[in-house]
Formats: sequence, C-alpha cells, structure tokens
Amino acid sequence: MESIWERVEGYAIRNFKISSRDNRNTGFRQSHSGGLGELLKAKIAEYREVVESLSKKYNMDFERFKELLGTQLELTWEHEKDYLEWEEAVTNLQIFEAALNELKELRRHGRID
Repeated sequence: MESIWERVEGYAIRNFKISSRDNRNTGFRQSHSGGLGELLKAKIAEYREVVESLSKKYNMDFERFKELLGTQLELTWEHEKDYLEWEEAVTNLQIFEAALNELKELRRHGRID
C-alpha cells in the first residue's frame, strides 16, 4: 500500500511537472517542503469546497449518499458523476489533510525546513 507521501509525490509529479529526478537525493518532503504546504492547503480547500457543495446539493453527507444510491436515489448519470466526484474529494481530502499534518509535525520537530 502506498504511503501518504508516495501518493502526494505522485500527484505532484503528475500535476505540477515536478521531476522525480529532483527528489533522488533529498527526498520529496525535504526538497519541496516550502511549496508543498501551500499546495496541500490549496488542494484541501478545493476538495472541501466540492464536499460542501455536494453535501448541500443532496442535503446529506457522502456516507448517506452512498447508502441511498441505487435504492432511494436512482442510478442516473448525474448521480453517478456526483458519486465519483464526491468520492474523489472525500478520499483526497483525507490524504492531503494527513500529509499536511505530517508535514507540520516534521517542521515542528526540525526534520525539515
């Protein structure tokens, strides 16, 4: 199973053209720690917005939506599309919040700048 940092590093490499070659000697967290915190905060805000928007749209949280989908909520293209978007946002929100907390801990203990 991938660690939080492997997921974040993979995301950054895919989406922000950060070369894995840049990370060979110093490690991803150390070499990109300054901008990484800002990236994580921006992504957290983005995913929170998606979660809040869909929660308002359906007047429920994602877990309840999952329970009702296919039973009390019919399987429509819109519902399936919203399910996928919501699931991605909830999952990534957890990943990026955990990574940000770990980054804060590493900074607090002086392990990275």
